[in-house]
Amino acid sequence: MENSKPNLYLMLGYPGAGKTTAAKIISELTGAVHIWADHERRQMHDSDNYVQVERTAEFNIKLYDSLNKRSVELLKQGKSVVYDAAFNHLKDRL
Repeated sequence: MENSKPNLYLMLGYPGAGKTTAAKIISELTGAVHIWADHERRQMHDSDNYVQVERTAEFNIKLYDSLNKRSVELLKQGKSVVYDAAFNHLKDRL
């Protein structure tokens, strides 16, 4: 029997731990939408250079708020989501 509810795959861990690699595989295998914090960060800053992207507390609040809203909207539409972010700070994980 097919599961009719969407799934949320939460990828968190240290930078370089393999979150994005695993997230891409899960997305390909399941058809889930890959929501990637690094990609969103670049989009919000209109920057192709990851090193130049500013990481202030205020920006991180905006980033995670945007990711959370997008994830919730996709889940409400019945789409599964792979949420790929480091969640380095406890407040980002709550």
